[in-house]
Amino acid sequence: NVHVGDALGAQTIDVTNLAKTNAAYQDGLAVTASSANAKIAVTGAGSLAAGTGALTLTLTPSAGAAGSLAGNLSLGFTSVAQAGTNLNDEALAGATIAVTGAAYDYAKPGYSTATLAFGNLRVGDAPAAKTVAFTNAVVTDAPTSPWAPSRPPPVRSTATWPST
Repeated sequence: NVHVGDALGAQTIDVTNLAKTNAAYQDGLAVTASSANAKIAVTGAGSLAAGTGALTLTLTPSAGAAGSLAGNLSLGFTSVAQAGTNLNDEALAGATIAVTGAAYDYAKPGYSTATLAFGNLRVGDAPAAKTVAFTNAVVTDAPTSPWAPSRPPPVRSTATWPST
């Protein structure tokens, strides 16, 4: 979980095409990736020959607005026949990876007045009490609020001066 506007590091997932027996006689692997959450960008899809390193998928979240970063990363796999074999490419079972997290707004303090005037008083006079109302206004209507889906009114506190 992060606050709105925080710089978020990318997360990576490595996909491999391990050689089963002899890489020279094994199909390549094509990988596609998509995120169910528009706040998560996925890059790095492509193909791998058998027994060669890994294909790195990079997931980059955006915390530009409050809301859930959760969703599923869907991976699609295709067994890509080697050239000259007269074999067809075959779709393989895909995979789903759960992504979690949320971007939260910071508190937004507010108050009802910028100045308090007590007027002119003589020593010993008791000034009339003045109040200031403080609020924590809702910044966005993100479902990540602990009060979602229905929120109570903003929290209000009243300070009275002079204190007794």
